[in-house]
Amino acid sequence: KIRQQYNREQDRTRELTRDKEELVVKVNEAALLRAYNVSASTLRFTGSGRERVTDKAKKVERVEVCFTLGENRLTEAGPKVIYIQIIRPDGVVVTQKVGEDYAFDTQTGKKQYTTKKEVDYQGKDTYTCLSWDKKTDTEAAMLGIYNIKVFYDGEEIGSSSFELK
Repeated sequence: KIRQQYNREQDRTRELTRDKEELVVKVNEAALLRAYNVSASTLRFTGSGRERVTDKAKKVERVEVCFTLGENRLTEAGPKVIYIQIIRPDGVVVTQKVGEDYAFDTQTGKKQYTTKKEVDYQGKDTYTCLSWDKKTDTEAAMLGIYNIKVFYDGEEIGSSSFELK
């Protein structure tokens, strides 16, 4: 009789442990930040220094990526480092330099990033923009569709794309 009770209690403990692990996974998923309304603008500068939107590869001087970090009460308030990847049509991530200086950690290993920004997140919708300036004026950007990926804490939290002609 005691062995039966002991075995029942062991089964119950295993079941509770399994339930707890499932709940921890669900809470961690719910606490993830999400980036909404991700948009990218390609800009050129006029002679007077004003910015103008352009879709011409030879004229692009800056890419501005804007998005909203969604409200999430389960995510701890405070500074969050957001990484942006701008991926060329040939699949290469646009960076200032290749190497550890422009890399961040993910579950699948290190990834290159184009730009990053620390955002003061307070659990409410937070609108933010990041800019990346082209290194050289002598080379035109590549023609085609560019993909934008937004990362936080090693996870992709949003994406978008734009096309240069």
